[in-house]
Amino acid sequence: MKIRTKILLYFALPIFLAGGAITFVNGYSNYNTIKSLAEAKFVSDTDAIAAKISRENTRGMAVSKCAASAAEILFGNRPESTRLIRNLLIEFPSFIGGSVGYTVNADFNDSRTDTGLKNLRDGKDAYANGGIDAYELMSNRTSTSIDEWIAKCEGGRYLTYWMRKNDELFIEPLVDMDVSMYSAGLRKKLESGDKESFIVTEPYLYNNKVLMVEYSSPIIYDGKFSGQTAFDTDLSNLSMMLSSLKTLGGEEMFLISSQARIISSTKYDNLKTVSIDDLYTDENGNFIVSFLRDENGQLVRDEKLASKMDFSRAKTVYRDLLKSAFNAAKNSTLIDNSEKKVIYFKDPQTRKSYCVSYALIRPGNWVLVHSIPESVILASVTKYIYGNLAGFILFISIVAAIMVFSKRFLKRVAMATNIAEEISRGNLRMPMPSTANMSNDETGRLVRSMTHMVRKLSAMLRGMKDSEQMLYDTANNIEKASLNYEHSIHGVADSSDSIRSAAKYITDTEEELCKSSETLRDASAETAELAEMGRKNLGAMEGAMSELSKSTVVVARRLSIINERANNINSVITTISKVADETNLLSFNASIEAEKAGAYGVGFAVVAREIGRLAEQTAGATADIETIVRDVQSAVAAGVSEMDKFSEQMSANVADVDVMLSAMDSIITHMQTIVPEIDHLNSEMQSQRENVGRINDAILSLGDNIRRASGLLREVSASRAQLREAVKKIASDMSGFSFDRGDFHGS
Repeated sequence: MKIRTKILLYFALPIFLAGGAITFVNGYSNYNTIKSLAEAKFVSDTDAIAAKISRENTRGMAVSKCAASAAEILFGNRPESTRLIRNLLIEFPSFIGGSVGYTVNADFNDSRTDTGLKNLRDGKDAYANGGIDAYELMSNRTSTSIDEWIAKCEGGRYLTYWMRKNDELFIEPLVDMDVSMYSAGLRKKLESGDKESFIVTEPYLYNNKVLMVEYSSPIIYDGKFSGQTAFDTDLSNLSMMLSSLKTLGGEEMFLISSQARIISSTKYDNLKTVSIDDLYTDENGNFIVSFLRDENGQLVRDEKLASKMDFSRAKTVYRDLLKSAFNAAKNSTLIDNSEKKVIYFKDPQTRKSYCVSYALIRPGNWVLVHSIPESVILASVTKYIYGNLAGFILFISIVAAIMVFSKRFLKRVAMATNIAEEISRGNLRMPMPSTANMSNDETGRLVRSMTHMVRKLSAMLRGMKDSEQMLYDTANNIEKASLNYEHSIHGVADSSDSIRSAAKYITDTEEELCKSSETLRDASAETAELAEMGRKNLGAMEGAMSELSKSTVVVARRLSIINERANNINSVITTISKVADETNLLSFNASIEAEKAGAYGVGFAVVAREIGRLAEQTAGATADIETIVRDVQSAVAAGVSEMDKFSEQMSANVADVDVMLSAMDSIITHMQTIVPEIDHLNSEMQSQRENVGRINDAILSLGDNIRRASGLLREVSASRAQLREAVKKIASDMSGFSFDRGDFHGS
């Protein structure tokens, strides 16, 4: 098989297959990785948008809660509460309105408010006849007449609503408080025991004017629901905010309320307030709204119209998609990228595939559904695949170019192969190619080297013929020299045996001395350790005796305290005895008075006798206690005396232990000076032993050298015969070569 074929089979084809496999494996692996990263970024972007909406809701709830807390403090001060809502709307211009409302006569000021409104209608001062200007209508702008205020406030009920119009604030009566979510829904939520003391309403049309959601918090006074504060956000503002968050082409977002209604959509603005269960599209992908009707600003299903619709041909891709994302978000307990997966769906109108992600917005329990064309999210993946294919094609092109340019190279290799085959046959007279026009690469140098090799082989063979006789002469000379060398080796071997015997005797003697010195050193070291251990034990005994002496002092001190307390008990006993005597005397006097009282004092006489008996028992118990205390004092005094004697004895024992410790320190010091001397002696003997060992090693080495010399001599003898055989073989091998006897001249 030619080299070119082998290169194709063993080089080009494996590289092609390996490159293709590596490209495919890396491409597939990196495709999944890049796709996962792109999906993770998309999910992260969804969470970031949801977080921004969540911050808006959190801010709305925070403002509503703060307003409710302030309204509870200002409860009953209606003008101040009115100013509170107005000031908050000035501070937070993103809200289109704010309100505060009380339940009927919650602060018992409904009649005064009604009187104030009627005073204003009649051109009087609002505060005349006990009235109040709850809404400060004398200074605040309003587009509602006084008669309308009187009618809508229902007998003076406090209902304040501030609305923003053209960046100006106008006050008007709050409507539908008893039926709307911001109040009735909030009250129902609190009564159900829900822990969240706020509500984010569903999107609805307020007063047939503005489609909005409200952030409402309760006013709790005297432990009961007394009203609420609420702040409004226009749905058009939410739509504009969602649109401003779009950064990629084809990106769309749906904001869904907690009751599965569309709050805002960047794709279809006319879907606001529609339930996701009513999202149907026709064959062209357009949403079907003919079965929906407007009810208080919300698009709801009209059952009569819906019964006439044929929904079997309608598409539900958006309904199913949003419902699936809504349920997944509602059921999730962990809002984490690792817990959410991108959903893929195909738009029935555009026939494009989309990636969908979702996120739960905690304040309000809204759900954000985020979609983007699959081609956009996978753009980086597609770019990577094209790059891999381009690299693989370039790699194959390079391999093909190498194979084309290798043809001339392989031709010169074949020429060198032919020359080598002729040399292997022993033909050194073959015609050689001209090297004048050879290239300077490896193949050209190879052909020139083969030409020079043929010349040198011819010259070498001529030289080998001349050297043949010289080798025979050299073999004879080696044989004579080896005989003389053998006699010298035998003499050196005899001398080395005598020296080795003497060195062995010295080594044995040194070894016995080393063992004796090591035994002495170990005994000294053990004695020093035992002395040190005894010293440590005496030190521990001294510490224990010191602690015992200190404890003895403490016990004596505490016995003194007990004796002192016993003396105090004596004084208390004396006092109790006096009280018992006085009580006995009092009992006696009471008995006399009871006798004087006759029949009326019988009961009192019984009490007097019992008191007297109790006084006698107290006197007896006091005497017993006094006896016990005297016994305790005697025992404590004896204990104090014994403890003093024991303390003096312990002090004497501690002094004796100190003397023993000093003596033990001297013994340890002497033992510690002996051990280094023994170590020094042992070290010197070990050093001398090592020197003798070196002598012995040198003698052994000399013996080894003598044996090796003998072996070399035998090898030389064997080599003489081999040399003769080699000379004969060289002559035989040279007979197979055909070369010129004179100077070699190649063509």
